[in-house]
Amino acid sequence: MVTRPQLLERGVNSDAIQHRIEKRRLHPVRRGVYILGRPELTQHGVWMAAVLSCGPAAVLSHTSGAALWGPRCR
Repeated sequence: MVTRPQLLERGVNSDAIQHRIEKRRLHPVRRGVYILGRPELTQHGVWMAAVLSCGPAAVLSHTSGAALWGPRCR
């Protein structure tokens, strides 16, 4: 999984991103978030795409966060 800013930082321009989408090498998952290779996502992948689409300060919270971490006993 990769974000548009990450691709741009690595020298992949907008035309190259669009070309990869058209050739089905890059699959849009959310706004500005793409998956390489196969487009299927696990639940963890869905959560990661959501967090990445919201920016660097985003976190998974509430019900989804609890589902990710599960019960934690000390």
